[in-house]
Amino acid sequence: FWTGVIRGSLESGQRKTYEVKVGRQTYDMLVVPVTDAGYVNHYATDITDRKRAEESLQSILNRTEGLYQASRSLAAIDNLPNLLQKFVDNLAEILPADRISLISFDRDPERITHFVKGGRGRDKIVEVVYGELRQGLTGWVLAELEPALSPKDAPDPRESPAVQQRRQETDAGSIIVVPIRYRDDTLGTITAINRKTQREFTQDDVELMVLLANQAAAAIANAQFLDSLRERESRIQAIINTAPDGIITIDEQGIVESFNPAAEQLFGYPAHEVLGQNVNILMPFPHSEHHNQYIANYLETGQQKIIGIGREVMGQRKDGSLFPMYLAVGE
Repeated sequence: FWTGVIRGSLESGQRKTYEVKVGRQTYDMLVVPVTDAGYVNHYATDITDRKRAEESLQSILNRTEGLYQASRSLAAIDNLPNLLQKFVDNLAEILPADRISLISFDRDPERITHFVKGGRGRDKIVEVVYGELRQGLTGWVLAELEPALSPKDAPDPRESPAVQQRRQETDAGSIIVVPIRYRDDTLGTITAINRKTQREFTQDDVELMVLLANQAAAAIANAQFLDSLRERESRIQAIINTAPDGIITIDEQGIVESFNPAAEQLFGYPAHEVLGQNVNILMPFPHSEHHNQYIANYLETGQQKIIGIGREVMGQRKDGSLFPMYLAVGE
């Protein structure tokens, strides 16, 4: 390498600067040709501290960008299994780590609800049942509600002999386990594992995982809330669809949003012909002409003239025929 540098400098007659690493030190090498004499002068400046500062700053920037991207990706996903998989995949790259596992669970009854794996070494992750979690670092984390950082070169007394043996068999080196907590609830844990030949995790890695676990906790809680809303909506829709009475929902402009099977039978319209139409198509004159104003008056004054009060009115079928019906309006 240096032979080529010297030759090139002498031939070009130009100064050249190179960055050279010698052991743990980094140097800025300035090569100055003395063309007439046929040799070069070398001037070395130790830039080790500067390079370390630059690398540290770049690491911080990379992790900040990783946190931002992770936050954006989690916010964009409301399907819980997909959200958890995206999270562990992101964490394996941001940290980085050979393998990541995320476990979510219920405490009553005690059961694992999701066991998600990520990273290149994901195939070495051994799935366990809930009771086995207590035997390793996860059990300690759940008991103490604190992160655990475990080095790679010594047995960890927080692990049972069986877990220590499995750690050896799966080439597990340094390990971090952090709890996923939302308010006062523990939703699960996240585990990061490197191989024995890879670097030790640091306290900075632990702090990064805690930050990401907080993001995950909020995203998981939000996804669980949305799932509960969907389940509730599904139950309500099932009740509406099987109700013997006609049930119609409208928006503030009187546009029909739902039209159950009993309403189809009652008015002679299939639902697809009514959805998106004004509900006044189901009313005879003069109510059909004034219904929009009824709604506008209520929205403006808040005075309830029919809401909560049932009464007999006339309805109009698709074929134009009229029939008496009992109308009950709720908000």
